[in-house]
Amino acid sequence: MTSLVYGPSDRWAVVTGAARGLGKAISERLAAVGFLVAGIDLSDTIHASAKSLPGEGHVGVVGDATAPEALAEAFAAIPADARLSAFVANAGITDPGDSLTYPLESWDRLHAILLRASFLGAREAAARMPSGGSIIITGVTLPVDGGWAALGMGADD
Repeated sequence: MTSLVYGPSDRWAVVTGAARGLGKAISERLAAVGFLVAGIDLSDTIHASAKSLPGEGHVGVVGDATAPEALAEAFAAIPADARLSAFVANAGITDPGDSLTYPLESWDRLHAILLRASFLGAREAAARMPSGGSIIITGVTLPVDGGWAALGMGADD
């Protein structure tokens, strides 16, 4: 595995779905290599998750990554003189169901979390990275086996 070493701790990353699972692991890795992390999650455990990261200065924001206002709050946690270097769209859910009876409300919720939140966050991040940076969007799987299931990569069982 390649060792990642980054410069001064004024480099920030915003991570959605950061309270647990893959989002927390991504946040831990980013913090371990010198990033300050602004994590956003629906769960209020995001505060404890941010506090548990290596180093000091990380921020946890309770909010819905599908809402522009909540994402703006997470990005606003980064000091004006600091550099946003990375955005990780990791928020996800698991909501399997039968194709023929799957509720439209559940379908819309899935798309809001997996697609809308990624788009909104990436758009906000790109606007704040005039000299470049990294935008990472975790994926989903859509197996077909008599129905369908979607697995958000940040979801826990």
